[in-house]
Amino acid sequence: MDLVCLKDDIAQNRLPTINATHRASLPKMYQARAACIYKPDGKCIGMMTPERFHLLIERFHEAQKNGLHRDMSSPVQCLASEIAGLLQDHQARLKTPKTSQLTLESYSRILPQHISAALQQCAMVSKEKMASALDFDPGNSSYWSERHRDIVFGANYNAFATKFTGFSICHPV
Repeated sequence: MDLVCLKDDIAQNRLPTINATHRASLPKMYQARAACIYKPDGKCIGMMTPERFHLLIERFHEAQKNGLHRDMSSPVQCLASEIAGLLQDHQARLKTPKTSQLTLESYSRILPQHISAALQQCAMVSKEKMASALDFDPGNSSYWSERHRDIVFGANYNAFATKFTGFSICHPV
């Protein structure tokens, strides 16, 4: 894993003002840090925030401690192989021929924390349905994933196989 700093090349070529008569400043562009996950041959499989990477490590060890790894049909090898598999499955899902651009974009979006916090506080949302290990909100008590292998990161599998109780949020993908 490497940390890389993403830059907005377009923002660096912009003028500091909108035009000569309007002196309002353009918004400051952000920089983000990302963890790049590599295959043994050195090719980058995918990227995620360092916070998400550390969350996956934490959830992997919690699931292992709770015995969730024992019940997997193909044995859990190690954290690195599970994260690599997660990213490779995600990339394969994005390459299906019938996937629309809107769906492609929605796979990489996580609900902003302030919206999630408001739903948790005001609507008593405590569960997340149709999430993924790449986008679940750690503030919820549990999440369900359509990917069976996400159990190694503490997910529940198949939201429709369990009774809906309480309030939950659903990722419409």
